[in-house]
Amino acid sequence: MFSFASSKTARQARSPRWYQHKPRTELKDIFQPIVVPFVPSEEKSVSLTITQFIELIVKQEDYFTPERIADNPLLAKQYDSPPSNMAEVKQNTKLMITLLRKCFYDQGGWDSELIRGNNKIPGRYDQILNLNEDYWVKIVWFQPLGWLFPFLTNARDRSRRVVFRPSDPDYDPHNPLRQPEFYRDNNQTVILEPPTNDYADMGHMFCGLDAANYPQPVSPLPSFLFFLKKLGPYIRRNIDAVCWIGDVASSAGECLYLYSKQAYTSSVNDQQEVIERMAPGDDMHGNIDGLILPLCYDIASRKGMAPSEIMTHYYLSDEGAKYRHNKFRLFCMSVGIEIDDAGKMTNRETWIKDYYRDIKDATCFYILDRGGRLGRFLQTLLAYLGFINKIIKPDKFLGILFDALVPLIEKETANQSWDLLRDEDLTNINQRLEWMMNVQPMQPLDGEGQ
Repeated sequence: MFSFASSKTARQARSPRWYQHKPRTELKDIFQPIVVPFVPSEEKSVSLTITQFIELIVKQEDYFTPERIADNPLLAKQYDSPPSNMAEVKQNTKLMITLLRKCFYDQGGWDSELIRGNNKIPGRYDQILNLNEDYWVKIVWFQPLGWLFPFLTNARDRSRRVVFRPSDPDYDPHNPLRQPEFYRDNNQTVILEPPTNDYADMGHMFCGLDAANYPQPVSPLPSFLFFLKKLGPYIRRNIDAVCWIGDVASSAGECLYLYSKQAYTSSVNDQQEVIERMAPGDDMHGNIDGLILPLCYDIASRKGMAPSEIMTHYYLSDEGAKYRHNKFRLFCMSVGIEIDDAGKMTNRETWIKDYYRDIKDATCFYILDRGGRLGRFLQTLLAYLGFINKIIKPDKFLGILFDALVPLIEKETANQSWDLLRDEDLTNINQRLEWMMNVQPMQPLDGEGQ
C-alpha cells in the first residue's frame, strides 16, 4: 500500500522483519511472502492477538457516542436520524469503517487522492510529520500544487506519527506526542488464528473496506477530469492501490533504486530483502482480507453490523470459517484470476497483461512519491514512458504474486473449503463482486447469508 503523501514514510528506514534476520543462502529467484508467522525479534518482541485487537477496536467504536456524533455536523449527516444510543451509532457500518480506517491512515494523499469520497469526514486523531528529532508539524498537503511542482516537497524522508487531538479526552498536555494504544509498537499487525500463528496487518484491511465503499480510479487529476485519466498514469481501482498493488509497486520502485545504487548489479537476495521490507507477508495478508471482506459482509449498511462484530464473525466464529477458509480463492476472484473446477489457476499470462499498466503506473506514483524532488519527477517520467522496463520489469512482481497464490489455492481446494459456502452466500458474493469489478460502490443487500 502506498500513499501520495506518507503511508510508507518510515518503511525505508525501519528495521527488517523477522525473516530478514535469518541466515540465508543465495536465492535463485525472488518470491512474494503472503502467509507468515509471527516470530519475536528485537523490533517487536510480542504481538497482539486478533481477539486483543478487536477489544481495542471496540474501544474506538465506543469513543463515538451519540453526543459526539450530534456535536459534529459532518458525522451527524451520515445518519438518517440522530442516533439515540451506542448501538445505533455502531450500526452505521459504512461510517464506522471510515472512522477506523482514519485511525491508521488519514490526511495527506489518503483524502485528496486515494479515497476522496469521504474526505470531509473527520478522523479522531491528528497525524504529524517529523522534520527533525525535536520538531513535528501537522500534515498539510496542497493538491494539486504538489503534483504540478513535486520537486518542492521531500515528504518521503519524514516519519509519520498518529497522536491525540487536544480536544480528545485522552490527550495529555504533558505528553502531546503520546500515541494511541493500538498504534503503538505496530499493534495494527496482529496474530490471527492460533495455533497457526499467521500474521496480518489490520490497518491495510480497513483501507480495503473503506475503498470498497468509495471506489474510484487513482489519478493525479481532479475528480471531474477522471474521464481524461488514460492520458497519464492511473490505477483503475483504488481498492487495489491502497492494498496489494500499492505494496507490489513499492517493491518494484524500491528495487529500481537498489539497481541504481548498486550500479545495476544487485543480487537476488538484495531484491528479496526489498520485497520483505516493502511488501511483507503480514501486509499482503491484511491486503487480501481487505479485498474479500467487502465481498462477504454488508459493509455499506447504515443499519448493519459494527466493524468489531464483522471482525469477530470473520476471524473468530465457526460460521465465519466459510469465508476465511476460502480467502485466497475469493481474493483471486476479486482481482480477476480464474480458477477451474480442479482448483487450478489458469490465466497467469493474461492476468499479468491485464494488470500491467496498473503496476507500471503504480510504480511511477511510488517513484514520484518517494522523494518529491525534480530528479524524482524526471525518473517518474522516464518510468511512465517505458524506460523502466530496461532496468526492472514491474510485471515480474505480478508474476511472483500469482505464483505465491498457487499453493494456497491448492490447499483450499484439497480441503474442499468451497463446499462450506451456501448458494445464498455465493449469490451475495457474486453481486458484490460485480460492483467491485465495475468500480461501483457497495450497496446493502437484503437477506444476508451470514
